[in-house]
Amino acid sequence: MNPTESMLELNKDTLLNFLKDRFPDADISFFGEGWTSLAFLVDRKILRFPKKESVLKRYEREIRILDLLRPFTDTPIPAPRMVTDGPFCYVEHECLPGKYWGLAEFESLPAPTQDVLASDCAAFLYQVHSVNFDLAKRVIVETKIGPTPVDPVPKDVILGILGDRIPKDTFDAIYDKYLDVVDLPPGTDYCVCHNDFKGTNTVIDDHHRLCGVFDFVNANISERAAEFKYFYNPKYPTFLEKMLWAYEKISGIRIDIDRIKALCLRDTFNGMRNLGAPHLESIRESAIQTRVQRMLYFA
Repeated sequence: MNPTESMLELNKDTLLNFLKDRFPDADISFFGEGWTSLAFLVDRKILRFPKKESVLKRYEREIRILDLLRPFTDTPIPAPRMVTDGPFCYVEHECLPGKYWGLAEFESLPAPTQDVLASDCAAFLYQVHSVNFDLAKRVIVETKIGPTPVDPVPKDVILGILGDRIPKDTFDAIYDKYLDVVDLPPGTDYCVCHNDFKGTNTVIDDHHRLCGVFDFVNANISERAAEFKYFYNPKYPTFLEKMLWAYEKISGIRIDIDRIKALCLRDTFNGMRNLGAPHLESIRESAIQTRVQRMLYFA
């Protein structure tokens, strides 16, 4: 069975049956679902199955990027390998030990503990951002440097997705702010970025030290400020404030918080146009709720 044929049949139950047949003595559980993959824990390995054939190319690129980054960072990152000898193609890697965390938890920590975790995260990101630019371009061969201009997502399209989750007057005011930033001038500072760095893509130890980062499938050469955009959260502002301070102290580079806010607003709206894709059906409601929460930051 080729990858395209197998993906027509790909669902959680089918994959669980496949894994039980392939690993009859293993402890197998469903790990989670994202935009591009279904993931399972098989003993101490993470196995990710692509939702679309095109994701296989992104897995291959992720492997190249991780091989590029590994010498530059002292934080553990995965070493995935592609498996293609069965009816379903997938990537596997050892599960990084540690626990997930979030901004609400961070806010509850003692200030010195906050400082250490924020510094750990800043140090890791600066290590990634410091990878040689020309070397990165040779590894990420299909990348386009700079933003791709897009038209604003029409208001009626977004309202068709949101329904009545946001009062219309409130939405109209937020949408007007989106129109102000949709043509944001291009940034001038580009580097290798993780592009999905967050508490659920990282793990910390019992002392709240960063001890692993994973899910590099969105990694690319991007605007440096965009790396921080999804940490913008007025309800839990402390992590972003402390990480930006630590990043500037380590790197000498100051990231403009207003730029981060504008990128967060613009890309939250621009991403709405993708939410109708068939492969997102099972996580669509969660994805919409995440965007509603971000939109309301700008109410």
